[in-house]
Amino acid sequence: MLSRLDTKYEAQFVVISHPRDHYKTTAWQEENLPVAPAIMIDEEVVTAGKDIKEGILEATICRHLGLPVPSTNKGGFISRLFGKK
Repeated sequence: MLSRLDTKYEAQFVVISHPRDHYKTTAWQEENLPVAPAIMIDEEVVTAGKDIKEGILEATICRHLGLPVPSTNKGGFISRLFGKK
């Protein structure tokens, strides 16, 4: 997911990966960082301890970059079949 968004937006992405046990240590807790899996944008924790849908992440990135949020309304099957949105 990040590789697609990385090429789409001019933003710096940093991935931090540790063994699972590292996130339970006091050293990690003292960093005041969220539990994994987590996504932070600047100081905002977008999600922690669970996955996130790509559309929600992309919308959050756009808001932080001051860009318009992409539309995710694709309509239902009938709307797409008849070209209505």
